Amino acid sequence: MASSKEYLDYILEQLSGLEDISYRAMMGEYIIYYRGKVIGGIYDDRFLVKPTKSAQMMMPDAQYELPYEGAKEMILADVDRRELLQETVRAIADELPAGKRKRSKAKAEENGMKLEAMREEHREEVTAMMRVFYASPAVSTNGSAEIFRADIDACLGDSPYLEGYVLTEDKRLLGYAMLAKSFSTEFGKPCVWIEDLYLKPEYREQGLGSEALEAIRELHPEALLRLEVERENSRAVHVYRKCGYGELPYLEMLR
Repeated sequence: MASSKEYLDYILEQLSGLEDISYRAMMGEYIIYYRGKVIGGIYDDRFLVKPTKSAQMMMPDAQYELPYEGAKEMILADVDRRELLQETVRAIADELPAGKRKRSKAKAEENGMKLEAMREEHREEVTAMMRVFYASPAVSTNGSAEIFRADIDACLGDSPYLEGYVLTEDKRLLGYAMLAKSFSTEFGKPCVWIEDLYLKPEYREQGLGSEALEAIRELHPEALLRLEVERENSRAVHVYRKCGYGELPYLEMLR
């Protein structure tokens, strides 16, 4: 169940005594920032905050709940006690280190994440990201220099089967994506497999994964989008489900 805009508005009103409160929509939920730091979020119409030492001291009787399956517990804030809520948010922010980046809503709209066609100048950095991605638990095979080179060659060439993109923002390279094209006879429409979708660690948990999935959907609005994910990767499964992806009951086989 996604959170409602009405509940978001109520939380923002309760926090209106604090300057520099902002939010970011992400997969039907809302990440809440104070002074550029993530202090919590709204999940299923619940305002959950980070369980810092100060938050635990200020709300000793609060319940701990999961924002989503596979995540760490957070404190369920008492949103009706306005002054306590504001003091708690201020204390959490004071305790947290400086945020990795500060992105206002206006800046995000002006200089947001872009999906750009991969170019030769991206080869070295994309190859480095592929090494990390394929060595991670997200992929069952480790790949090789030969495979990485062949994949990027196909993305840069005139292959009818593979498209390559880099995820950029303010001229920074955040990650990459590779899309394989086919046709689904089961659904009677073109099919695009999201073969690779990778974000550098410092850009994760900021809603950029869902932005990338939406950009891919806009690139191929007529196509069926498919992807693979390890069941143990609960964070990725949550992201995909929030973006509208559902599971198929098939056993995939390879020769």
